[in-house]
Amino acid sequence: MDNTVTVMPSSTTSTTGPAFRVFLPTTSRSRTFLRLQDIRNNTTPTWEVLSNVARSYRFRFVVRDSNAGGGFTNQRLRGIVVR
Repeated sequence: MDNTVTVMPSSTTSTTGPAFRVFLPTTSRSRTFLRLQDIRNNTTPTWEVLSNVARSYRFRFVVRDSNAGGGFTNQRLRGIVVR
């Protein structure tokens, strides 16, 4: 999705590259950035960073119905600009 060359892990001043990671699927209908458990514990994970500078994010949202008779997936790309 994003083939930008960037320094990893990302930092709060990064304007390109990934800022969040993928986690295994859950039954929850929501996802927070950073994860709620990290916010509650006041921890900053190495591979998830909230930016302190203006930048654009591109997210790929994927849903899966897990139907045993033949599952279906769908995805959408969305952009967010943080100023």
